[in-house]
Amino acid sequence: MVFRDMSKTKIRNLQMQVERAIDEMVESGAERGLQVAVYRNGEQIVDAVAGVADPATSRLFTSETPSKVGSLVLNPENQTLSPFA
Repeated sequence: MVFRDMSKTKIRNLQMQVERAIDEMVESGAERGLQVAVYRNGEQIVDAVAGVADPATSRLFTSETPSKVGSLVLNPENQTLSPFA
């Protein structure tokens, strides 16, 4: 996906797509709780959370919930994703 010149509508659509995807992951049992954040030129354009952080207390997962972090970087030349170290 190309992030150049994204309209507010495209960003909202991306937010909704990510929310649907992570909701499905939680509903299927593949994940208990997670957050996905997308940054473009240093600006956060997506912040989506789903599920619970602690099933014993039913505490919801939030953007501030500590968790393990994984990152991917989009290569603009060939539109591939690579792990960010």
